[in-house]
This record gives sequence, C-alpha cells and structure tokens, in this order.
Amino acid sequence: MDIKNKKIYISTLGCRVNLFETNQIQQLISANKGINCSDETKADIAIINTCCVTTKAMAKSRYFINKLSKCKKIKLIIVCGCYSQYKANEITNNKVGIIIGTKYKTEIIDLIKSYDGTRIIKIDNILKEKKFEISNNTCEQEKTRGIIKIQDGCNFNCTYCIIPLVRGRQRSLSNKIIIADIKNLVANGIKEIVLAGINTSGYNYEGISFFDLLKQINKLKGNFRVRISSLEPFQVNHAIVDLIASNKIR
Repeated sequence: MDIKNKKIYISTLGCRVNLFETNQIQQLISANKGINCSDETKADIAIINTCCVTTKAMAKSRYFINKLSKCKKIKLIIVCGCYSQYKANEITNNKVGIIIGTKYKTEIIDLIKSYDGTRIIKIDNILKEKKFEISNNTCEQEKTRGIIKIQDGCNFNCTYCIIPLVRGRQRSLSNKIIIADIKNLVANGIKEIVLAGINTSGYNYEGISFFDLLKQINKLKGNFRVRISSLEPFQVNHAIVDLIASNKIR
C-alpha cells in the first residue's frame, strides 16, 4: 500500500517512551510523503500505539481498536506497542492488517508499503533482545523541547509489573550518541532536553552509569535545561541529587 498523500492518524496510549516513538513514526510518515492527520474520521490509515501497564490501559487499547474500526474511511489499522506484544492473539478485528509489538515501530512505513491485504504479524520474543534498537533517537516537540530515548526495558521483576515481559531486559544507548544528539539539538535552538526511558535511572552503557551520563551532560556548553522522566526513587542516590543541585540552571 502506497502511503503518498495518505492521511494517517495515530492514537497513543501510555508512557513518554510511547509518545517519543509515536513522534518517530510521524517523522517517518512526513519523510515518505504521507500526511499526519489529527482527525480519525478523515484518515485513510490508523495506527494505535498501545499500552498494557494496567488492566485499564489494556481496556483502552481494545476500545480504540474497536472505535477506529468503525470509521468508514479508514482502510487499514496498525496495532503496535505493549498490548500487542502481550496479547496479539486477542486482536481479531478484521480491519487490523498489521500487528507489531514493542520492536519494529520504525519499520511501520515499510510494512505498510508491503501490505497487500494479508495480515502481517511481526513480533519477536522481546526477552531475548540484547541490543538497544537504534534509529532516530531524538524527536522535537513545540520547537523548544527535544526528547532523547536513552534506555529501554527493565531488569526488575516486580510482581505487580508487566513491563519487563513486554519491553524486555534493560538496554541502553551509547553515551557518545546521546552527547552528540544533545549538542545537535541545542545547536538547533532546543532549550529543554528530556531524557526518556522505561527505567531511565537504570541507564548503563558499557560501564557508564546514569550518574556518569549526567556528569557528561553537565559539562556541556549551551543554554539548555534537562528533564528526566521515569525515575525509580530507590535508584536516585545522594550523588545524583548533589549533582543536580550543583547546577540549578540546568
């Protein structure tokens, strides 16, 4: 299916990482001459970036699948994210032509182009994934904020949390890439850098800890501040607190 001039609507549920990954998809749509559409009733294609962190989130994912399937203009629905990673077998709606999990979101355009009416399911065992999925690791919001996904997955197996099952084991982006991305964003006028991850404070790349990464960021020149999402309080030690307190501007 050709996406040129096709209107594509995206519904995003869940965390900041999902929002980041949706922004990545939107950039890919624009780069391939598709049209990002904010009105589902006018869309030709719909993408649902799902969540399953709670039973309510799973219910919302199912709700949006059913809701968008009733839009007559929509010819194809793609379901991706944590819910489809966890419960792909539950997605039986006939309008859903492509199902992927938490991996391969950056391949959505190629999957749409290869879609010929036969359902495509592309889901790996995410627990076997050992490498951070590198593509475009940054996205910009409101022309002043840049988000960098620095980490994915979680090594904790809390009895109440399903995240490790759908996001896999912890993987981190190279600190050198992160620093280069920050420099590039700041050079383009970005004033706020958001570090995003599933368990951001658990960042660790080849011995470089989250604390080490923050020290490297703290040394960078430029007028910008840093926001950190998805921190686990027990991983925020006094060294991290003191480092943040020492640079009140950033």
